[in-house]
Amino acid sequence: MKLSPSRRPPTGRTVPETQNNGPVSFFNGIALRNHEIVMERVAVLSEEMAELVSVEAQRQGGWAILKQATGAQLLCPASGAALSRDDIIAPDGTVRACDAVHVDPYTGLIQPNSNAHMLLASGHSMPVPPDFFLHPQTGRVLPVAGNVGFDPASSTLVYTADACVGEVGKLETPLLPFIPFPPSRHAELPGPSKLRGLRAGQRLVLGGPMCDYDTGVLVPILAVTIHPQTGMVYPLGGVHMCPISRLRQPIQIGCPMMDPRTGSMALITGVGLDLHTGTVLPVGGLLLGESFIEPLSGRLVRVGGGSIRGGKVVPHAGGFQAFLDSQVLGARMRLVELLRACCEEWNAGTLEPHSEMSRQRAAASELEQAWKSSQHCMLQLLSRLEAQQEWAWGVAENGGSVGEVKLPGTELSLPALPGLEYPDPGGSGQSVPVLGAQLDWVSGRMVPLIGTMEDADGKGLVPIRLGARTVDPVTGVLAPVIGARLDVWKRAVVPVTVSQCLTIGDPPDIMLVEALQKECSARGRFWRQQRVKEEELVADLERTLRNCLYAAVQEESDRLEWTDTERQVKETATELEEAAYTEAQRRSAQNSDLSLVLPAHVLITLTGGDEEEWEQQSHRHTELTAILNRISVLMARYQWEQDQPTLEEEHPDEKTRQKELWEQLRQRHAELDVALSSLHWTRELGQLHADTAQLHFVSLFYAAMLSGSFWYRDYCLMQPRSGRSALKAAIMTQHKILPQLERLIQLLEDGKLLSPSASAQRQQSCELSTKQTFDRDTCSRAWTVSVPAAKGNNVLTALNTPISGVSIHSSSQWSTQSLKDHEKAVAVSEQNSSKKPFSSTSTQRGQDSGLAESQGDKKRHLYVTLIQRLASCGRIFSAAPALALLTSLLAS
Repeated sequence: MKLSPSRRPPTGRTVPETQNNGPVSFFNGIALRNHEIVMERVAVLSEEMAELVSVEAQRQGGWAILKQATGAQLLCPASGAALSRDDIIAPDGTVRACDAVHVDPYTGLIQPNSNAHMLLASGHSMPVPPDFFLHPQTGRVLPVAGNVGFDPASSTLVYTADACVGEVGKLETPLLPFIPFPPSRHAELPGPSKLRGLRAGQRLVLGGPMCDYDTGVLVPILAVTIHPQTGMVYPLGGVHMCPISRLRQPIQIGCPMMDPRTGSMALITGVGLDLHTGTVLPVGGLLLGESFIEPLSGRLVRVGGGSIRGGKVVPHAGGFQAFLDSQVLGARMRLVELLRACCEEWNAGTLEPHSEMSRQRAAASELEQAWKSSQHCMLQLLSRLEAQQEWAWGVAENGGSVGEVKLPGTELSLPALPGLEYPDPGGSGQSVPVLGAQLDWVSGRMVPLIGTMEDADGKGLVPIRLGARTVDPVTGVLAPVIGARLDVWKRAVVPVTVSQCLTIGDPPDIMLVEALQKECSARGRFWRQQRVKEEELVADLERTLRNCLYAAVQEESDRLEWTDTERQVKETATELEEAAYTEAQRRSAQNSDLSLVLPAHVLITLTGGDEEEWEQQSHRHTELTAILNRISVLMARYQWEQDQPTLEEEHPDEKTRQKELWEQLRQRHAELDVALSSLHWTRELGQLHADTAQLHFVSLFYAAMLSGSFWYRDYCLMQPRSGRSALKAAIMTQHKILPQLERLIQLLEDGKLLSPSASAQRQQSCELSTKQTFDRDTCSRAWTVSVPAAKGNNVLTALNTPISGVSIHSSSQWSTQSLKDHEKAVAVSEQNSSKKPFSSTSTQRGQDSGLAESQGDKKRHLYVTLIQRLASCGRIFSAAPALALLTSLLAS
């Protein structure tokens, strides 16, 4: 919707004083009044924002934004009076009250002296515990655990409580909770010894892998501590007894634990250190985000985690999420202060528009970045909890069964429960535990990971157990067992070591990753296209309103050109609504397909913002329609008043009426801006959902363990790897093979594949390296059906057999038998054709060469036909027949 140059208001013209009553002078007055209205509106909105920030700060417990703080007040050792921040810390950051506090040389924390006391909210005083610190920005004393975090990028401690004071920091990695090093009561030196550093190749990052001290099992890094005498930083993570599997499992956020105080089950929210042994303990039994009264200050805050004090779990209001939320509040308040200052400078006449706009844009960008960081952190935790809920539903549905274990010597089978021991199905006579399950892509069934292995000391077969010692196939030395997997080549369950997870690992499923990325890209493309159209619509609408108003004040004009514009705007609004409806239908169909191949929690994370987005789109369309109707009514009324000469005599001040009309139009335009801003916010949130879903899905594979992008990766090896459903297994197999078949068709049509003779030579040259590769004990191989390979043109004869005449259910037998039958038929044909005499002349050789090329083209055509039939078979039925024939084809 573009306006003709003749209808646009003139710009850039100098208006002489004799034209003060003309339309240009009127528009100068309109512009000045418009600026005044804008600044008045900004002043009102800034005050509303300040009130909203104040209410939100009280709800979240961000009291520092309100010039208040949490924690207790430090008392002066000499006078007993409460000390303020200025009494303790000088303007340059140095410590003034050296008789009350000191700076720890290793951590840099300001800690109260041993004889210091603090004043509680109740009015009572008590000695300051040794694990407290003084917040340098508020002057209050708080427990270190939960209120201080460690930044791995800069190796510095960061205050997570009352963090909205100061500017937003740019963190490269998430903060790790910092737990004070517990001193031993029975020795002069600090005694915990069950702490170790990271192995080569491991990174100090939240959720990164580390090895448990006792079992060697890979566990996530959930916190850090610093040795008070050496300054060494130790990552904290460990194992605990899982109440479901009754096996020692990694301590992970959201996993179930047994509360030692109550004996009931609780969810893990963090870790702590045992004061005597230094053992890493799970901490749980708290509801994150729940409100509670902070005992030191008596203020209402929200639970950010928990710590162990006096053998009990006490909540705290710190943590990384609280830190990010406080940063958002601080960025909002700084933007409010800039808006207030802008209004004051406008009233004083000292406003510099360009510099002020640059400051406003920088503050808005800072707020947007802080908000995205906060939402990203929250969505990662929610995605982790969704995965745990999916696992809990499976346990409630079938008791956590991961398949069936066949009893040796009988036809009986029992449900395979993780952690429970069964007679070895291999017939060793030993009791072996179930260590999870893995999907067999050939049969489409879950195979329980249960079996035996060679004893490290050469004493025969022993059960595969977590923590048992075995020879690491990567390093060749003894290493603890951290899990088990199905070796699809040996058709046996083998142990898994740390080196295998870190160096080999399971590669990401490229087909499924691409399917998820394709859906995320489609969503992002839709959002970008819609936003461009919406911004153009708003700009054209505003330009049209200005043009109509300019036409109204021209002396020679007595009609308003609004009808055509209204029709065009409504058509654009209808296009936007139809595009949104089409996108909703596309997402619904795509979600149905993705639900067959993606884990449920990944799909829930991806679609978490769809409902709110649809509501905002409907609100945008309703608001736009209503605004257009209101503008039409205003225009019609104004035109009707223009056509009534009696009304003109009653209202001689025409300019006042026109200004009122313009202000009403601007108000309606502002309402549309609000609706569009809400819609754009939901789309930004949807993009964060899509990014989190991709990170979570990729984190399901060992190859992404070291990336550190997803902080709550699942380290539990007891849960089934890949899907449980046989239908999902079949669908995922088809997703894997069909793109490969299509690529093979393209290569065959382009003639880029090697000839059979060259393929045979290449296969012979690669046999040794292939054997060496298969002899390595890796877990990244793909299972292929093993069938006898046809030779020469024998496999091509299978093209003459129609697909519909073959039993789909006996895929391997059908493939092998069909190839054998046609092999015999083609052998007879070859014998008959070989009776022709050979000639050594060049002419005969040329004819043979032409015949070979013709046969090569025919072979290529037959290959394409076969692959197309295989692809059709894989789309309609199970992909197993296609896999079997493709294996025979490639082997030939």
